Amino acid sequence: MFIDSLLQVSAAEAVASTEASDDYIDLKAAGDAIGHELTFVCRVHTAFTTGDAATLSVALQTDDNSSFSSPTTLAASGVLAVTAIDAVGDRPLVVKVGPGLQRYVRAYYTVGTGSFTNGKVDAFLVKDIDLSR
Repeated sequence: MFIDSLLQVSAAEAVASTEASDDYIDLKAAGDAIGHELTFVCRVHTAFTTGDAATLSVALQTDDNSSFSSPTTLAASGVLAVTAIDAVGDRPLVVKVGPGLQRYVRAYYTVGTGSFTNGKVDAFLVKDIDLSR
């Protein structure tokens, strides 16, 4: 699986609280990705740990402006216990997205119940997905 830096929203991003991804994708600047069916992948870069049963939800959002003043959630993982994200390579959200995305795309991470003591994610759009870890 080839990851284009123009199509990446999180690179080893620590997720300790509810927040948007560090980066967003401007599909107008992303070149030949436009018009292709893409797959959004969020995968665990560093295993998540918690002392108080924290949970995580990952959402894929799109908007017509880079401030995401009125984002549309295209897909979400649902609430995940730490046991679903406690190994490098776990994939909290993998979803195919077709044409119809608005210009900007990001991930949004919601931490609930408690807090994580460790945990990082990578999140990106790819044309072809590698199903192995």
